[in-house]
Amino acid sequence: MGSQINRRPVRVSSASGVITDMVENLAELAKNADVDFIVGDWLSEYNMAARGMLKAQRSESPSFDSAPAFEQQFVDSFQSALPDLAARKIKMAVNAGACDTELLYQRIQKIVEDSGTDLRVAWIEGDEVLDAVQEPSIRPLHNIKCFRQAKPEALLNAD
Repeated sequence: MGSQINRRPVRVSSASGVITDMVENLAELAKNADVDFIVGDWLSEYNMAARGMLKAQRSESPSFDSAPAFEQQFVDSFQSALPDLAARKIKMAVNAGACDTELLYQRIQKIVEDSGTDLRVAWIEGDEVLDAVQEPSIRPLHNIKCFRQAKPEALLNAD
């Protein structure tokens, strides 16, 4: 059996569940909550659609000057929380990059560097499928009626 020396539960809190949550939530948690990790989701279906439109407009017209297609409210929240996040060594995982995850990473990395803290910043990519869907070699998507006709045994009826 493994050793149980100095083990305690990991404490996790959430700073945001939607863009309309208060900007100061993250700073409040970083300063006052007894937590090891803070998570947050600044995106919703609405945000993703709006950020996707910005990205589409930029790709159609490279001269189109738009705001970044990530959630600026997260950046604002992060900046005010940064001193306490660093001092208390709180780790974070957030969903705020929308259609510009790499750009958000670069922005946060610069903020961290400018602050003089030694926090590590990382980003994850991989769910951007617009190019694949627009690929002409992709077979058209079929609706459920077509699927039902092709594979009726694969459908589960929950009535």
